[in-house]
Amino acid sequence: MVRQVTAERISEVYRGLGNAKIDLHDCIEKELDAKTILKTKESALLMSGAIIGKNAEARDAQLRGALAEEHQAAEQARIDRAEAQLTYDLEVMAVDELKLLMRIDEMAVHTDAT
Repeated sequence: MVRQVTAERISEVYRGLGNAKIDLHDCIEKELDAKTILKTKESALLMSGAIIGKNAEARDAQLRGALAEEHQAAEQARIDRAEAQLTYDLEVMAVDELKLLMRIDEMAVHTDAT
């Protein structure tokens, strides 16, 4: 009987999952930092009186214009986090596949023994 799962494959799959989890954590932290910077600067501009407008839409437009770089950084951090989440989810699926293959190997060994 040919085994479908090797020790090297197990190590590879779990290493990929660990790396993906670390990357996801880092991306979440960067996204939170970018959002915090954006909100802090928005608050400072609003409190300073630099942003004036008759309605929320006008004030929001002024804030977006004044903090375009911060908005872009927050959006990029969101995209990076979404990509890291996808990679992590795919690695979880690889672990699930590995577990299934291990069960198949176990069943094959049991079937061959009978």
